[in-house]
Amino acid sequence: MRWVLVFLILPINILCQQYDPQIQKHIKPDFYKLSELLTSNGGCKFLNKDSTSFTGTAYEIEYISDYYFLSNNSVQDTITCRIKIIPFKNGFRDGVSQIIDPYFYPESSLSDEFIDIKFDINDIDTTESQKQIIFIFNHFHIEHGDLSQYISFGDYAFYNLNGDKLENMDTEILGDEWSKELIASEDYKSKYLKLEISEEFSETGDQYGHYESDYELFFYSVPPYYCGKSINISNFEILEKFKTKHPHPASNED
Repeated sequence: MRWVLVFLILPINILCQQYDPQIQKHIKPDFYKLSELLTSNGGCKFLNKDSTSFTGTAYEIEYISDYYFLSNNSVQDTITCRIKIIPFKNGFRDGVSQIIDPYFYPESSLSDEFIDIKFDINDIDTTESQKQIIFIFNHFHIEHGDLSQYISFGDYAFYNLNGDKLENMDTEILGDEWSKELIASEDYKSKYLKLEISEEFSETGDQYGHYESDYELFFYSVPPYYCGKSINISNFEILEKFKTKHPHPASNED
């Protein structure tokens, strides 16, 4: 009976391992392991060990058990994996990436054996920029949700550094909720804040998944995930003597 059990368990244990021939035949000697590369830009740009931009092909083996909403902690989790092969140029995805099901069986597989995804580095804005702007607000509100928080500002105004009031400006230029959180405080109400706002290709949005997002990432996407144009307040200070011909009225609240 012992030998029967070993025979049954061993094939499961060796599946989805890097040394398995079914895996190895898809990984060329000049491929780099994605997790061993350095990163910047919130994990969206990949670097060599000397911190120069990575150009080449990397791979990652992902398991369905890596995804909380897909995993059911069954034996199936340990034998469901995908090889993800991603070419890079100057640190960013470029060219045709591939998702491979190494144990593809038409009768039981949940996706195609090979899925190609094309990326063009010229389609993304990888430039980095910084700008300074003056912001004042009299009210703010923080709403706490199940997985995140939502911040809004009321009775606010924007100015340039010369004191000119800027019309038709929206608080979206302040970035996401984590960026806005830096200044959403009673300490900064009704004060002129000099903000330094950075824009770069980096991690964006809230990385809170659900079944549909996990399904899309595991079966039909390649890393890095959640990357795009990111706007953040990188620094700020209170201007005690800001001069403008159009001062923003103070709050009527006590």
